[in-house]
Amino acid sequence: MLRKENSKQISAQDEYYYNKTVPHNHLLRQINRTVDFSFIRILLSDRYSKHRGRPAEEPEFMFKICLLEYLYNLSDVQVIEHIRVNLAYRWFLGLNIDDSLPDDTTISYFRVIELVLINSSKFSNTSSINVLNMVL
Repeated sequence: MLRKENSKQISAQDEYYYNKTVPHNHLLRQINRTVDFSFIRILLSDRYSKHRGRPAEEPEFMFKICLLEYLYNLSDVQVIEHIRVNLAYRWFLGLNIDDSLPDDTTISYFRVIELVLINSSKFSNTSSINVLNMVL
């Protein structure tokens, strides 16, 4: 079951710290300004039950973690450790400083089950598929 869109919000205090510490020309800020990641939620929405199950990690959030792995050549375990201490990563993921993180096996499951299935499906949006291929 997916949560409501935009159900998470960065606190004003955390936003202040992010603005002070993450440079405005940082690669992740540039990516966030340029890429609309909402296509991930659209592509995966039919894979989640609307009424049953516990709320899943947001597909957009999980995809961004996979993108961090690709950009910085990190494993599932390493990316979680880096997200714990790197404010730029936390800002990019839309996390508050004290938000909990998914387990590394959750990332593996998302990448293998969700992204591989999308990549092998009938979607014709080539720009979306190119972004997926980059992360896979």
